[in-house]
This record gives sequence, structure tokens and C-alpha cells, in this order.
Amino acid sequence: MIKQSSKQLLVVMVMLLFYSLAIAGPVPGKEVKRDRQTVSTGLLTEVGNWGYGKVTCSSVENNNLYVASGRVLEALDKTQLPDPPVLGKITLDGKIKAMEVRNNFVYVIIDYKGLRVIDMTNPSTPVQAGVFSVNTSVRDLKIDGTVLYLVSSMKVMAIDITNPAAPVLNWEYEDHYDFNAPVHVSGSYLFVGDSSRLKILDISNIANIQQITDKDMYGQVTGIAQRDTFLYITTRSGMRVVNISNPAVPAFAADYPGNTSEMLDIVIDGSRAFMAHSNGVEMLDITVPGATPIKTAGYWV
Repeated sequence: MIKQSSKQLLVVMVMLLFYSLAIAGPVPGKEVKRDRQTVSTGLLTEVGNWGYGKVTCSSVENNNLYVASGRVLEALDKTQLPDPPVLGKITLDGKIKAMEVRNNFVYVIIDYKGLRVIDMTNPSTPVQAGVFSVNTSVRDLKIDGTVLYLVSSMKVMAIDITNPAAPVLNWEYEDHYDFNAPVHVSGSYLFVGDSSRLKILDISNIANIQQITDKDMYGQVTGIAQRDTFLYITTRSGMRVVNISNPAVPAFAADYPGNTSEMLDIVIDGSRAFMAHSNGVEMLDITVPGATPIKTAGYWV
């Protein structure tokens, strides 16, 4: 399983590091070693931190950064750096594994509990607004419009969140193998990590969900992001760039080699990709979709 605390702490770090890139674009340069970190001259520098416990997952919307530590979900004001203050918090009924936020509602999943919907309209007094129970291990979630895709150990579920207070199951797809997450949606196709393989589901007909293919990623899949018709997939051993212009026949377009640390997740912002490692973050230039990514900066702790 992915080390959630390391992975999501780095996602928080990426969110804070975005601020140092807001004015100047990536500039390749020689890395300078420091006592606790390595920061490149590409302006990838720490501008703030949250240091009150292990981070299990995080998400951001507008000026609010949502951070989970164990059972506690906190809302932070990310405009006040370097020490964003806590606006409010709520304690839930289990350890939070993953989250996404939409329109002031934070959707979190809890192992062997399922989905919890938290109303953050007033961050100082968060309220649990909705519940969707799942009595098995849950792995990841992804929101696309009014549908939330939830991955459990052996199922993918599509949940209608038109009314956040009353999530409703649209359909589910069961697999006898163990989905290990993550999940990504693009149009009528769902891409799900299953150990070292990427499974592709055709979800155009919800009455007849079909797996159309799978492809070996040669390493446990830990993150999926997309630019144009290319998926950027992190594994424990490296990153694969996969052409999905024809989802039924995914094709490798490029590779980015790993190093001594594990690759845990990836976030894309325009022509830049931020790749989380077990001990830092790399920034990659993906201006040319499908081409081999070019490292432009790194931050190591």
C-alpha cells in the first residue's frame, strides 16, 4: 500500500510551493545542497508549513486548504503564510484516507466506513452533511461533475452527489482482483490502478460497465494525472507517459526514470508536473505532451 502520510504531506507541500511559482516560471538550474533540503534555482522553495501531526490527505479550494490528520479534518487559511491559521475543524468516526472538495463540501473516505460529506460553508463550524456507508476497505475517490467515483478493495462505485446531503449509488463494478487505487476519469472512461496494472473501464453505458483492457505499468501504480490525451502515471519505480487517444489500445509514449526514493503521486498544472517522492518534490516540464518530461527543479527534505 502507498504510504499515505508521506504521500499527502508532499501534496500539501506542492500546494504551498505553487506560491513560489506564481510569478516566475520554471528555470532550470544547478541544485544547491542545504542541511535539511535541496532546493534548485528553479524557484521551488518552501513558503509555509503545517506542522501539527501526520498528514493523511489534503485538498484545496479558493482560499482554504483542507488537511486531515488521523480522524481530524481542519480548514486552514492558505493566504496567511508561512503559518496558515486553523479556521475550524471536525473530528470524524475514523481515519481519513482521501478527500476532494467541491463547492464548499469536503468529500472524505474512511476505511470500512465509507464516504462522509462535510459542509464547510462556514469553516469555523464544519458540519457532517451526508453519509454513504461502505463496509470494506476504501482506497481513493475522484469527482467528475456531480458523480463521485469511489474505489474500494474490489469495487468501483459511481455515486450521485447532486444533493451532497444524500449521496446515491448510480452503479458499481466488481473485480475479483484487488484495486489498490488511484482512480482517474476522462470522458467515458475510468482508469484505475490495480497493483502494477492500469485497468480501463468503459462507463458510457451504466447498465453495462465493461473493462476494455489493462496494461502493465511495471511497478505499483501510485498516481495518475492527465494532459491532453496523455496520462502521466507514477509508479514506485518510475513514471510512465501513456497515450490514451484510443483508450482501448493505450500505448507507452515516454518514461521518466525513478531515483532512490519512491514516486508517490503526481499533480499537473498547465505545462508543469509536480511529482511527489517519499522525500521531496520534483517539478517537470511537460510543455510537449507525450514527450519525455524534463526536470526543472527539485525540493528535498
